[in-house]
Amino acid sequence: MKMALFLFFFIIASGWAQIETEKWIQETDDPMIYDKIQKNKAVTLQNDILYKEKNSVTGVYDSIHYTGHEQNSLTALLHLNSSIQVPFNLIGLELEYWRKLTRTWLTFNGNYTKSQFGELTLNRTKKSNTKNPSAEENFQRKDSSTLTLMSGGIGFGYRFRPQLSFWPTLESADVFHSVSAYLTYNLMHDDFRGKDYTGPGISADYQLNKRFGSDWGIGAKFAYHIAFVNRAREFATEPSSDTRLNLSWASLAISLAYFF
Repeated sequence: MKMALFLFFFIIASGWAQIETEKWIQETDDPMIYDKIQKNKAVTLQNDILYKEKNSVTGVYDSIHYTGHEQNSLTALLHLNSSIQVPFNLIGLELEYWRKLTRTWLTFNGNYTKSQFGELTLNRTKKSNTKNPSAEENFQRKDSSTLTLMSGGIGFGYRFRPQLSFWPTLESADVFHSVSAYLTYNLMHDDFRGKDYTGPGISADYQLNKRFGSDWGIGAKFAYHIAFVNRAREFATEPSSDTRLNLSWASLAISLAYFF
């Protein structure tokens, strides 16, 4: 959880260090803008991409798209368990929306996940002095028991293009890297007890996205999630510690993104 919180605040702080190239580059029909930008040392394209197509006849760039002008992105993702030995023990769908702020991005997401119990949490240790028959520790699930989780989150993201001379593919002109962190609210259904659990959480992720045009991209994502969920009390004085399940899991995803 400390790592996720660190990433959450790192994203906010990092954004203030980015040079605002979009203040200098404006939408224009000037066919020589690419050459002008390349020669202007006051401008950096480190965290943005300038797509260009050279006219074979005139020799100038007559098709230009600068990603610094993008204000929104909408991404659909398919998640699988991070353990490659049992990838289908966890399957999830995610829809993610990013809205550009001055230097960082405001992010929203919604998730639907179906998973085996053992991939999200562990059974509570049974204590010999437990007097509450409804306590979670009295219900020992099999690892294969089914959990269904829905969650929504809000957070911040940061998009960048690092210098990776040791791995040129990931430094390609059409590859973005991004990190994001979310505060989430979670609703989980436990098939074993037939009960619903709700509570807050946090998630953090790292994503690679390869553009294949001015508007679309495909990518891969690693995400780590933590959540603390409680069921409704069986009686008024039931301790919250007897109603809680602590969840933590990692997932790998493939994505399709639209930028506008």
